[in-house]
This record gives sequence, C-alpha cells and structure tokens, in this order.
Amino acid sequence: MPGVAGYIASGKFYQAKRRIEFSILVTILLGLPITAIMSVFSEQILLILFPNAPSGSELLSLSAVSIIFVMLIQTANGALQGLGKVAVPVIALTIRNSYKVSSKYSFDSFNRN
Repeated sequence: MPGVAGYIASGKFYQAKRRIEFSILVTILLGLPITAIMSVFSEQILLILFPNAPSGSELLSLSAVSIIFVMLIQTANGALQGLGKVAVPVIALTIRNSYKVSSKYSFDSFNRN
C-alpha cells in the first residue's frame, strides 16, 4: 500500500480510494478460487502433505472458508496503514481478543454449573 500513502501525501484522495477498492477487488477475486480449491481438494492436499495421516480433510474443508476473510483482513490492514491509521487494527484486535477471552471464561463457567 505504498501507493495509497503516496496518493494521500500528495492530496489525491480519489486515486487513493480507487487503489484501495481495486486491492479489495483483487483480494476477493484471488481469495474465492483459493477458498474453493482448498475446500474441494482438502483430502488430496492432506494426502500430499501428510501421506501417513490423511484424516482431517473435513476440518480443512470447513476451515478453508476463513481464507477469504484472512485475506480481506490483511488487505484492510494494509489500506489502513497506507492511510496513516496504524492504530486502528491494533485497537480492533485488542477489542476482539478481550471479547474472546471474556466469552471463553463466561462459557467455561456456564458449563461448570
């Protein structure tokens, strides 16, 4: 995203917006086929990587859906850094982690009763 930072520094906000939109579009266009390939060919991928332990293809197939979201998060973080808003992803991650920890402890205490 250095191009976005350059556009912002020179005051070309429309070009920066267009660059970010294009980056998100490319991310989606690359991420969807990768997600589909990982989901459909999960058993074959595991057989290539782990020939002696082929189990777990269902888990890989289900978790392949997260690929597109991880790619979008990375693109959004790069765009935010290019815009000079470096703290926003850190704050979002802190909020997410605190929610995750608190929900885990509340869920664990709920199951003990």
